[in-house]
Amino acid sequence: MEIPVEYLGFAAMDRRLSSPMMPWIIAEIKMRGMKEKMALSICDGFIKGHSAGESDPTHLSTANSEPLFKHSLSQIKKYSHMFGSHCNFLYFLRDPMEPNLLFCYLYQTEDPQDVSLLKNF
Repeated sequence: MEIPVEYLGFAAMDRRLSSPMMPWIIAEIKMRGMKEKMALSICDGFIKGHSAGESDPTHLSTANSEPLFKHSLSQIKKYSHMFGSHCNFLYFLRDPMEPNLLFCYLYQTEDPQDVSLLKNF
């Protein structure tokens, strides 16, 4: 299963993150202005991000491409959609090499159902 998304960026934060801090973290990520079209796929216990096709930027294919990143589902600490925006979602990843840090990855989809699909994994 491939889900077309726009990757909006990431932020590193202390593992003692609290919910009231989330709006500032999300605002920091969005302020950077990064948007990259990609496809997310979930298989074999990993979420993988693949770049959009080079010849047609609207075409997303993971068939013959190496992933830009590969995150283990077992290392994802929390998955959340953003309140007020049903097309944005984020997840927090704990890096075993940096146990005191969490990495927050933010994405946007065109279809709110895609957010629900990802949440079920």
